[in-house]
Amino acid sequence: MSHKVADGSSITTFIKNWAETARNGNINNVGPKIVGTTVFPPMDKAFDIPSEYPPAKNIMTKRFVFSNANISALQEKYVATSGTESSKTYPSRFKTLSSFLWSRFAASTDIKKGPKASYFLSSPMNLRKMIDPPLPDDSFGNLSGAAITIISSEDDIEEEGYNYGIVNKLTRAICKINKDSVKKLQDGKFDILFDLEEVDENTFKREVIHFACSSFSRYPIYEADFGWGKPVWVAFGGVPKMNIIFFLDTKNGDGIEAWVNLTEEDMAKFESDKELLTYASPTSN
Repeated sequence: MSHKVADGSSITTFIKNWAETARNGNINNVGPKIVGTTVFPPMDKAFDIPSEYPPAKNIMTKRFVFSNANISALQEKYVATSGTESSKTYPSRFKTLSSFLWSRFAASTDIKKGPKASYFLSSPMNLRKMIDPPLPDDSFGNLSGAAITIISSEDDIEEEGYNYGIVNKLTRAICKINKDSVKKLQDGKFDILFDLEEVDENTFKREVIHFACSSFSRYPIYEADFGWGKPVWVAFGGVPKMNIIFFLDTKNGDGIEAWVNLTEEDMAKFESDKELLTYASPTSN
């Protein structure tokens, strides 16, 4: 299903309704509320940065599993580098894993420090409850927006991978996506997606490298029953785009799966990173 017409929440609604129809044979009580173009009317307006992730050949997808215990340990690591030990503020699981995996990607692939490129860490967000009036959960369309964290300074790329500065930037970018900014987004003001304090005149003149982390955690995908029982395991199909990570809860709720899409060259380095393997278990299936 194309992301142009549906986001993660819409796909989940589609699967839920499909399963209910297959199980009960009744299509009268199911069906999404298609509202995408009424909330965000189409407009002839170009965006200043590429709207698509750059195509790449030889994309490889691998799954890494983080146990709840290891996620908690990572949260402790980030708190320890925050300089606020007296009043601990633990980053969310999403922020923790996004920051950690970005750092391991940066370290393992030898990203060069300095002003040669602009690194965008994109975090898609569900906008349904931020729209005025709020939309129901089963509203169908591409009703998501991306909080974009710009990572370009040398202090953001650290070998040990626990720089709290990335978490702070990620938090600030996510907090910018609210009811006020969504209203501006509906009016075509795309600059609200960026933290303007992090943008300089050269940000878009440099090579732009995208890295995205998207979460399907807490979506009831494992509840979909087509008539032969609930799924034993839910997996993502191949995604022909590089530098994208999808998060999905494990079936038993005892951890999070990170589905990582990288080029073969980058994956060979990434999956061998010792710090990554301290907290994540790679899987062959």
